[in-house]
Amino acid sequence: MDSEDDMFPVIDAKSLSDDSNGNNIGGCGDDTDNYDTDDNSASCDQQPYKVLNEDDIRQRQDDDIVSISLVLSVTRTASSILLRHYNWSVSAVHEAWFADEDGVREAVGLLKNPIVRFRSKRKLTCWICLEKRP
Repeated sequence: MDSEDDMFPVIDAKSLSDDSNGNNIGGCGDDTDNYDTDDNSASCDQQPYKVLNEDDIRQRQDDDIVSISLVLSVTRTASSILLRHYNWSVSAVHEAWFADEDGVREAVGLLKNPIVRFRSKRKLTCWICLEKRP
């Protein structure tokens, strides 16, 4: 082992593509599996994707927040909390909410009724202008 050539085995392109040794582990070019498929595309086609910039992401988040707010009649803040809890999946929020609203509220920490309620119908006196206000 006097040189680098002795340390690394020599592998040529033919030996990499040679399937005769039976050690093929199902890579891209492996067409020996007899699956019933109707498409003629290669088995390693990449899924289509779109690179989003920050503004696109914010717009999509805002659309989801508005959608949840309108359908569930909750605040935007509550919608944001629900979406974060369900990994920004609108359908998962809908399914969980309509299956068990109270359980979802408890799980994410949303109160059904606000803590502070003003039940008094009497008029209060403004300490600045000293007028009676409802």
